[in-house]
Formats: sequence, C-alpha cells, structure tokens
Amino acid sequence: MSDATIMNAEARLRIAEPALRGFAGAAALEADLPVDRIDDVLLAITTLVGMAGDAGAQSVAMTCGPSPRRLDIIVTALGGDGAVAICDDPRVDGVSVLRMLADTVEQQATRVRLTFASDRQHLTL
Repeated sequence: MSDATIMNAEARLRIAEPALRGFAGAAALEADLPVDRIDDVLLAITTLVGMAGDAGAQSVAMTCGPSPRRLDIIVTALGGDGAVAICDDPRVDGVSVLRMLADTVEQQATRVRLTFASDRQHLTL
C-alpha cells in the first residue's frame, strides 16, 4: 500500500473524529455517566480513530447504546483484522489503552465493543 493511500485513509478518519467524539459524548450524557467516565469515552474514541487509520481502515461506523448509568459503543468497518490491532495497541506499561479506559472490551475481526459504566472502581493513590 502506498503512503498516499495511507494518508488518505487517515485524513478521512481524522475529519470524522470530531463528529464521532460529539456523538459518543452525547450518548455518554444520555447514559448519565459521570464526567470522568465521559472523559474516558472521548479518549477511547480518539484512540480508536487514530488506530483505525494505522490499521488501514478508510472509515468506521459507530453505534452507541446508552442505558441508565452504562454506555455500549460498537465500532465496525475496521477491515481485515483491524479490531485486533486496535485493541492490542497502543500500550502503556504493557496494557492496551482501550482496556484501561473501558470496563469491557470485546473484539472480533472487524468489530470492537466497548462498555463504560458509571460504577467503575477507580484506583485511589
């Protein structure tokens, strides 16, 4: 794949990022998630969009399912085994960033499902 093609795919995804963040943020508000969890949702979307471009996806489709105190996000159209690459990288201290942000991460070849709940226990330092 040429560099021009990869840049094109990333550009299209980066153009979509603000809309996807807004959509996910609105769904997180509808789910009545606390502010710190909404931040986690927005950071997860930014991570997903960036990694989808790196994995070769040209576009993504996202479905948000808000329910009381819980938000499920399903991202599809990741192409090939893009979901595996997205869930495995990037890493901080050997742990996937998405797995640190979301309460659960389920992956299939072309789909990732993230769940965010308001009752998550946070580490207190």
